[in-house]
Amino acid sequence: MMDMKFSPDMLVKYTWVALMAVIIAVVFVVIILPGTETRSTCAGFQYFVFLNQKMTEDSYAIELLNGVSGIRVNSATVDGVNIGISSVDVAAGDKFIITSSHDPTGRKADEMFSSKISILYDMMNGIDNNRDSATCTGRVQ
Repeated sequence: MMDMKFSPDMLVKYTWVALMAVIIAVVFVVIILPGTETRSTCAGFQYFVFLNQKMTEDSYAIELLNGVSGIRVNSATVDGVNIGISSVDVAAGDKFIITSSHDPTGRKADEMFSSKISILYDMMNGIDNNRDSATCTGRVQ
């Protein structure tokens, strides 16, 4: 077996190379990764399927997929604030978008948000006053 010996100069050289690699990795993680787009998610809906959402400083919109029965969406709240939508009928299995003309959270661009979204709806078959809610997260655009 070969016995390897390292001179002090060689050890210093490899230590500096390792230190530079660690510094580059830290800079990448701290500076570059936080600027990447954060995934928008909604978790908790029981009847609706979350498809997409967008929050700006001036508005909020969420796209959902209806379940197996026709419904009438009556109202929606974000963190308990009614976003002022008109009632809309949605057929079974159809996509629909709920849009607010204002951002009910008051957040600024590039801020992260985590908000509770609640939708009040009536089933076309006669069961009224149903509520489905989820916690939605993302970045204000």
